[in-house]
Amino acid sequence: MPTAYAQELEMTRFACNFAIVRFMPYVETGEFANVGVLLWIPKQKTLLFKLLRRKYGRITQFFEELDKQVYLKAMADLDAELHRIQVLLQEDTVVMANSNLEYGFHKGIFEEVIRPRETIVRFSEQRAILSENPKATVAALFNYYVDRLTAPPQSTPQAQTPPPRPGP
Repeated sequence: MPTAYAQELEMTRFACNFAIVRFMPYVETGEFANVGVLLWIPKQKTLLFKLLRRKYGRITQFFEELDKQVYLKAMADLDAELHRIQVLLQEDTVVMANSNLEYGFHKGIFEEVIRPRETIVRFSEQRAILSENPKATVAALFNYYVDRLTAPPQSTPQAQTPPPRPGP
């Protein structure tokens, strides 16, 4: 009968990078609201994301004088762009010089998406997390950073590191 440690080692864990999507309509004040998360899984060359498209009352209340259409348009544009990138990655239309480079050119795509720009949609610094289930990890990150409903994602099973092996 396998031990809990052996079972845990059998689960595939993916090293992922993530960034928090921030809405900052007034650059001069530096105020922002977290409105989504991006999760990049280099080994699978996959980009997952979740954006706050509904229940955005918190955003329009925080930025009272802002027309809600500005927020809705910004999220629609970002959603369309991220879906376009997902399709490019799935179709493998992004050609790499060396197909063995799991963390090469494709990782550059994630870095390009989140690089600082002078726009109302910005991204946090790149962070790392281990995940057994990337879709569940996106949901956990969103719940924590955007909805503020749960404990930090590091406490979820898909984000924990394996326990130390018992000594002999």
